[in-house]
Amino acid sequence: MEKEAKDFAGAAKAETKKDFAKAEKTWEKGKEEAKKEYDALSEKAKAAYNKMSKEAQEDWHKTSKEAKKAWEEAKNSDVGKELQKPKVWGSLLGIANLAVFGSVVYYTYANWHKPRWDRRLVSATVVGVAAWFGLQGYAGLTAMK
Repeated sequence: MEKEAKDFAGAAKAETKKDFAKAEKTWEKGKEEAKKEYDALSEKAKAAYNKMSKEAQEDWHKTSKEAKKAWEEAKNSDVGKELQKPKVWGSLLGIANLAVFGSVVYYTYANWHKPRWDRRLVSATVVGVAAWFGLQGYAGLTAMK
């Protein structure tokens, strides 16, 4: 009985080795096929990306030219010429400043009793208003040149 068990175990071991070798071959074959398929799909993806990139660049240049043309037309129109006058845009800037200050004051008044007035909120407000006026100063200086 012991001899039969050893023979059976040996046969099972040999069969397992065959199955393992077969599985290993199948694994390698599948691995190679997957690599080939991956490489082919990668090349397709690169080609599609390059094609889309070229199309996007062409569209960007076309849109940019159209936008520049539209900007020049708007700037040279009657309304554009009127808005370029300092009296007009100065008044519009004054209205925008009033809106910014009014918003800050309203928010402050509406939330004065709430306990969330910490340094971050006050700093954010100060930085926002300072940035607004800094941009105005920059725009004013560039407009004078």
